[in-house]
Amino acid sequence: MARNLDLTLLPLYRLRGNELASPPGLMALTPPRRPARGREKDRLIVHLTLGGNASYSTVNYLQMTTATADEFYKTSGSVTAALKKAAATLNGDLLERNMQLSGQGRFSIGSVTLCALRGDQLYILESGPTHAYWMADNERVHIHDEGLSGRGLGMGQATSTYLSQLRIHAGGRLLLSPKFPPAWEQILQRDNHTAPLEILRNVLMRQSNEDENAVLIQVSEGRGLVTIQKPPRPTQPTLEIITKKLKEEPKLPELPPLEKKPDLESHQPEPLPVRPVEAKEDKSDDEIEIPRPSYSAVRPPRPRDPAKDWTAGLPAYVEEALVSSEDAPSIEDVEDEPATPEDVPDAIPHREVEIPERRIETPPPVVGGIKPNAREELLASIPKKAPVKEEPPLIGSAGGGLPTLEEVEAELQQEIPKGPSTGEVVARRSALALAKGMQATRQGNEKLKAGVDKMLPRLLPNEDEDVSVRLPGWVMSVIAVIIPVIVVTVATLVYFRFGRDMRYDTHFRQAEEARAVAISKEDPLAKRTAWEDVLTALDMAEERKVTEDTQLLRTEAEGQIDALLNILRLGFRPAINGLPRGIRIKSIAVNDSEIFILDENNGEVLRAYLAGDGYQFDDSFTCRAGTYGGKSIGQLVEIQILPKANAMSASVLAFDQEGGLIYCGGNAIPQVLYLAQPPVAFKEITAVSLQSNVLYVLDAPSREVWVYGGQG
Repeated sequence: MARNLDLTLLPLYRLRGNELASPPGLMALTPPRRPARGREKDRLIVHLTLGGNASYSTVNYLQMTTATADEFYKTSGSVTAALKKAAATLNGDLLERNMQLSGQGRFSIGSVTLCALRGDQLYILESGPTHAYWMADNERVHIHDEGLSGRGLGMGQATSTYLSQLRIHAGGRLLLSPKFPPAWEQILQRDNHTAPLEILRNVLMRQSNEDENAVLIQVSEGRGLVTIQKPPRPTQPTLEIITKKLKEEPKLPELPPLEKKPDLESHQPEPLPVRPVEAKEDKSDDEIEIPRPSYSAVRPPRPRDPAKDWTAGLPAYVEEALVSSEDAPSIEDVEDEPATPEDVPDAIPHREVEIPERRIETPPPVVGGIKPNAREELLASIPKKAPVKEEPPLIGSAGGGLPTLEEVEAELQQEIPKGPSTGEVVARRSALALAKGMQATRQGNEKLKAGVDKMLPRLLPNEDEDVSVRLPGWVMSVIAVIIPVIVVTVATLVYFRFGRDMRYDTHFRQAEEARAVAISKEDPLAKRTAWEDVLTALDMAEERKVTEDTQLLRTEAEGQIDALLNILRLGFRPAINGLPRGIRIKSIAVNDSEIFILDENNGEVLRAYLAGDGYQFDDSFTCRAGTYGGKSIGQLVEIQILPKANAMSASVLAFDQEGGLIYCGGNAIPQVLYLAQPPVAFKEITAVSLQSNVLYVLDAPSREVWVYGGQG
C-alpha cells in the first residue's frame, strides 16, 4: 500500500524587480467534501501563468483557477480524462475573455501545469511552453514537449495538452516553471537535497534579475497534506534595529582624561602627558621631550570615497569624533616590528596661541579618540520621520494659517448651490408631463363639446335656435374614453405600417456594415467577433420581418463562423417515418432490416422496417400485453432480438415481470410461453440477456440471476 505523501510548495515569484510572496495563478487543493466518483483521493496543483498585453487582477486569476479545479473534481472517470476536461474549461474561459477584449487590441495567452497526485503516482498535464523537472537521488527527469503542449491556451477551440506520469517518493523535489534557463539546469543537476528548500530557491533567484514565476515542490512522508509555504521577506532597517546593532558592538577601553590648561580655550587637542626626563643642553625652553611610544608605527588613514561618505550632513563635532575614532590605532594596525627612532619626533615645539575675544563653545573633551555622548548625538541626528513639507498659507485664511472645518463647509455652501436630487428631478418632470397631458385632454374635450353644441342645432329641428343643446354626462364620458382609444389605435397602425419597416432597415444596415468590417479583418478572433455582430443585427432585424436578404446574409455569416471554428454541419432527418408521438422509448433492438422499440408508457413493442433510404413504421405489427392462444401476458418490460433461424420463426422476444415470454415477428402471430419458475419465485424481472441460446434473467429485488438453456 502506498504511503501518504505531503507536498510543500515554495514559490519563486519576481514581478518588475520585486520578490513577492506567492504568484496569483498558484493553487493547491485536497479533495472537497463531495467529489465525483474517482476523485476522492486525488490532490490537485494548478500553476497558471498568463502572457500578452491584457492585464488581469488577482481576482481574475482566482476565478479561472477555481473554475479549473471545480471541473476536475466534478469529472468522474480516469485522472487523465479529468485533467483534460479541466484544461478545456480553462481554455474556453480564456478564449471568451480574448474575444471580449479583441475589439480593444488586447489578448492573453495562458500556460498551465496541472498535477494530480494519487498515492505515489503523479499525473502531469502541460499546456503551453511549460517545464517540469523531477529530482530524486541520482534521478533527473525533464518533462517538456512544446510540439504536443502547443502554444498555449485561449488561442482557439482546440486544447493542446501533453500528459505524463511519474512515480514519486519522499525526499524528491519537483520544479514547475514556464521557462527553464540553462543555469537552473546546471544547479539542479548538482543538487544533492541536503540544502533546505529556501536556500535552493535563493540560489535559483540570484541567477538573473528577470521576472520569474515558478514553484518548487518538496515531497515528504506525512498525512497527505498540501501546503503553500511563503518565502520570508527581507526586513527593512529601522531605528530600533540600528540602535540594537550599535549596542551589540564592542566598546573601546576607557583612557585617562587629557590635561587641559585652565586659562586657554582652543579647539586644538592638548598634547598627551609625558614622563619627566632630564633636560639636555641642546634643547630650548620652549621644547618638551616626549617619550617614544611603545607600539610600532601606525599606518596612514585610508582615503575616503566621497560617494560612499555617509557622514555628510552630520554635526561638525560628530564628524570629527568619527574621524578621530577611525584614525585611532587598532590591534590590526599594529605590526610586529618596532618603529625606528626616525619614525617618531623627539620633541614637539610648544607655542602660545592668541585667541580673539569672542566666545567659542568648547566641544566636549575627547576621551580615547571618541567624544562622550557622540553615539547618542549621532542617533539623535537620524530623523525618525520624513520631514513634512510646509504648504503655503491658504488665501483668505486668518493669519495665513489653515482654515477650520466650519470655514471650509461654509465656503463650499456659498460657492456650490444645493439643488434637488436626481430622483426629485425625474419625479417633477414626470408629474409635469402628466399634467400637460391631462390639460391637453381636457382642452380637447372642451373643444369637441363646443363643436358638437354648435353642430347639433343645425342638424336637428329646434324651435328656439338661441337655446344650446345640453348632452348628458354619460355621453360626455363615453366621448372622453373613445377619443383616446381612437388616437392610440391610429398611432399603433401607423407604427406597424411604417415604423417597423424603418427599424428593419436600420438593423439590416447595421448587419451589412458589420459584414464589411468582418471581411476586412485579418485576425481570426476579430473576424469571428464581427460575424457574430452580423448575426446579432440580423436577429433584431428579423424581429420586424424575415426577408430573403436576411436569410442569405445569415447563411453567409454562419458559414464564415463555422469555417473559423472548423465546424462541419450535417443534415439530419428522422430515422423512422410515421413514428407515433407521445411514446417513451425504453430500449431498442435491431437486426439487418428491422428496428423494434419498447414503449414504456404502453408496455408494447413497435416495429419499423427498412424502406428505401430510411425506415417506415409498421402500424399492423402487434406485440403487446394481452391473451394469445389462451395464454395471457402482462405489460412488457424488456426485449431481446432473436437470431434469424429460430424454432418460433420470430424476430423479437419480449418479457413481462412474471416470467412470461412473447415471440413476435413481422408477419407472424404472437406466441406466449412461460419460464420455468425457479425454487424461489420471481419477485420482479428487471433485465434479461440472450447470448448463444442461453437466457440470463435478473431478479433485482431477490438479488438473483437465473440461467435458462434453450434450443435453436
